[in-house]
Amino acid sequence: MHQPSIRRSIALAASLGAVIVQGSLARVQSEPIWYNCLTREVFTPEKKAWCDRWQALQSATFIVPVGQETHPTYTTATLSYGRYKASHGSLFVELVNQKGWITFGDLTGNGRDDAAVILKVAHHALQSPAAIYLSTVLDVDGDLQVLTPIKLGDQDWGNGPLSIENQRLSIPVSTLTSGPNRQFKVQNFRMQEQSSGQMSAPASLETALWALTQYSNAAGEVVPVQATNEPPTIQFRAGQVRGVASCNRFFGTYTLEGRSLSLQLKGITKMACPGSVEAQEQAVLAALQQVRAYTMADGAMQLLDDSGNSVLTFTQVAAPPLINTPWQLMSYNNGQGAVVSAMSGVVVTAQFHDDGRLTGIAGCNHYMANYVSTENTLAIAPSVRTRKLCRQPDGVMEQESAYLKILETAETYRIEGERLILVNSAGATVAQLRAVDMNGTSP
Repeated sequence: MHQPSIRRSIALAASLGAVIVQGSLARVQSEPIWYNCLTREVFTPEKKAWCDRWQALQSATFIVPVGQETHPTYTTATLSYGRYKASHGSLFVELVNQKGWITFGDLTGNGRDDAAVILKVAHHALQSPAAIYLSTVLDVDGDLQVLTPIKLGDQDWGNGPLSIENQRLSIPVSTLTSGPNRQFKVQNFRMQEQSSGQMSAPASLETALWALTQYSNAAGEVVPVQATNEPPTIQFRAGQVRGVASCNRFFGTYTLEGRSLSLQLKGITKMACPGSVEAQEQAVLAALQQVRAYTMADGAMQLLDDSGNSVLTFTQVAAPPLINTPWQLMSYNNGQGAVVSAMSGVVVTAQFHDDGRLTGIAGCNHYMANYVSTENTLAIAPSVRTRKLCRQPDGVMEQESAYLKILETAETYRIEGERLILVNSAGATVAQLRAVDMNGTSP
């Protein structure tokens, strides 16, 4: 099994699954399958398949918090027989192996099974009770992709069970530190807490950013989208359509009459794509030209051809908040009137904390500044940074200085999907950043 990255890809394209934490009296629709894999009885094919997954989880590498802060840093812990103990004795992790506390099912809508598990995490041997975390493992039969866990609290647990139905994970719990009816979404390789209103709010074609989950390939087969560094998305607004085909951006116009929809692509960037991504991109662009109608159901949007066949399927992307979301720089204004891409391989991050501090990595040095924001305005004070000098790669210090300088010119911001766009007083883009899983780490 490969070591999981903190965020395999910032792939908007992959998935949307709802995770709902219910009260202790909640009912689940069906009892999920569970086996005791330590017995000596003859294994049926079904039990063997289940226990093979269980065994993979027992030795998986999970993302776990380093401390108990509200916004902790994270590390990875590779389990051995379902447990982990750090050599310094300050981190203990246990995969809870009880009936109903491990379940499998498709959380992402890509046709592949995922896993939901409960982890107990303690930061010293005498910590009691241990903190309880909900962890999600995507593609449990393939290359496991472990997501950042959600802390459920210091729990007094009932008997479960966890169950996955219709891309929803239900968890009947009795908590000591948090109330019932908490709701989450597994979205874009992150678990995000949602209010009940957000979960049920109907999507609108023209008010949402949409992430591609399935498309019709050159052979006419409907296949799941593969993760890319620039994941496929589409957005409709005021007659203008724009998006990402897989590695290139496109723009154009659209005509909408009721459920009838047609697109007229006007342009596309010309970046080179890897072989398999190129094939996906060409299929997506060809499918866009075939669109004649659309339909929406259960949070998904399907674009249809003139025969009513689905050629592209999307899910709505929920926008993360400005505050307490880790952001990573994608492009910035170089001070010469041009918005340029951030240097490849150089991580530049920003995190707006709820105490009015902005912190991050500027490429070489760590920096900190104060900021003030309202619903869409933003003012960032001059920053201070550490005094490290980085000679490689060429230009990293120049990019760092330019980035920190242009932050001070931001006056407004907007969030489109997972993209944060900072704008100056003239309406020009200062910088574009995208939400990442934690601490600015991306693949």
